[in-house]
Amino acid sequence: MRTLAAAAILLGMLAAPASAEPPPSRARLQGWRDRFESHLRGNLLAFWLKHDLDGARGGFHGALDRAGTPDLKADRSLVLNARLLWTFSAASRMFSDPAYRDAAKRAFDYLDKFRDRKHKGGYFWSVDAGGKVKDDHKYIYGQSFVVYGMIEYWLMSGEQNLQKRVFSIFHQFDLPAHDRVNGGYMESFKRDWQPELVIDPIGPPDQKSANTHLHLLESLTSLVRATGHRQVRERLAELRSLFISKMVAPGGYTREYFKPDWTPTKDESSYGHDVELAWLLPEATEALGLPGNDPDTLRISKALVDHALAFGFDRVRGGFFDRGPSNGMASDRSKNWWAQAEGLVGLLEVYKRTNDPAYFDAFERTAEFVFRDLVDPEYGEWYEGFKADGTLLNTNKASFWKCPYHNARACLEVIKRLDVLIARAK
Repeated sequence: MRTLAAAAILLGMLAAPASAEPPPSRARLQGWRDRFESHLRGNLLAFWLKHDLDGARGGFHGALDRAGTPDLKADRSLVLNARLLWTFSAASRMFSDPAYRDAAKRAFDYLDKFRDRKHKGGYFWSVDAGGKVKDDHKYIYGQSFVVYGMIEYWLMSGEQNLQKRVFSIFHQFDLPAHDRVNGGYMESFKRDWQPELVIDPIGPPDQKSANTHLHLLESLTSLVRATGHRQVRERLAELRSLFISKMVAPGGYTREYFKPDWTPTKDESSYGHDVELAWLLPEATEALGLPGNDPDTLRISKALVDHALAFGFDRVRGGFFDRGPSNGMASDRSKNWWAQAEGLVGLLEVYKRTNDPAYFDAFERTAEFVFRDLVDPEYGEWYEGFKADGTLLNTNKASFWKCPYHNARACLEVIKRLDVLIARAK
C-alpha cells in the first residue's frame, strides 16, 4: 500500500490536477494522429520495404546497420520473421497498400524455413542466412509469435485454410507445454518437444516468465477474437487470471520469473513490460466478453502505469527507463526502443478509460522523446535506445530481436485510440 501511495503522489507531479487541465482538443488529437500515421507509413514501413527485402534468397535480412545496409551473413530469427508477418499484415489491413500485402506474403512464405515437418510440428528458433536451421529449439515465446502473425495474415488475406493451420500450431505447443496442474506454460523445449533444462533466451529454462506469458496473452487474444474457439478461450481466461492473481504484485508491477507453481523468484520491475500489459490486459478482457474497464482490469492497468510513471519515467526528457526495484526509483536508467513504443499505447489506453490528463501529458512527453531523440533524422527508423549516460546503445536498425513490430504496432494502436478520442472530443 505504501508503494501505491508513493506512486499516486509522484504521478500527481507529472501534470496539473484534472480540474485545472482541460481535455485535449479535437485539433490536438488529430495532429498527433496525423503525425503517427505519417511516421508509420513514410518512415518506419518505408525503411523496411527499401532495405530489408532479400531479393536473392527470399525473406528478410537478419540484420541492418544504421543506414539500412544488410549483413548478408546474419542469422535470421523466428521472432523477427513472425513479427514482420504480423506488422505488414496489420498495416495492410489498416491501409490496403499492395506493398504491405506483398511484404506480408513474403514473410508468410519464408516462415516455412523455420517449420519442423518431422518432429511433431512447431517452429525452430533460427535459421542461417541461407535458410538452413541454425537453432532447433522450440521456445514457446517463438511459437506464440507464429500464431500471432499467422492470425493477422489470415485476417488480411482471407485464406480460410489458414484457420486450420493456426489451430494446428496452437495444439502442437499447447499439448507439451501447458501446465495442467498450476496453469500457464513451461517455455523451453528441444526439437522433439522434450523439456530443455539448460538453455533459454528469455530466462531460467526451468521457470515461467511474465515475458513469454505476456506474448501468449496477445496471441491467444487475437485467436479468440477471430474464432471464439472454446479451448483457446479457456487458456486465455486462465492467463488473464494468472496475471491478475499471480504475476502482478500488489505494488503495481509485474514480477518477472516464477517457479512452476508461480512462486516468484525475481522481484524487480520491467517498466516496458508493465506498460505493455496495461493495454494488453483490457484487450484480453474484452475478447473474453467482459468490459475492458471492469474493476479488476482497470485497477491493474492503472496501477501498472502509475508504478512505471512514479519510478521509471524520465521527467526531464520523457520516456521510460528500463527497470528498477519493486519499490524504488529506476536502477537501470537506459532507455530501449520497445519500452517507449509500449508506453505510448499503455498511457493512451489508461487515459482513454480514465480521462485523467496526467496520462495524456505523459503520452505527449513520451511521443516528444521518441520523435526528438529516438527517431534517426538522417536514415529513418528508431535507434535501439540510449545508455544511462545518454549515448546510443548501438546504431543497428535490425537484429535478432529488433524489427518494426513494437514501434509500428504502437503507431497502429495509437491511431486506433486517437480515433476513439477524436470521435468523442468536443
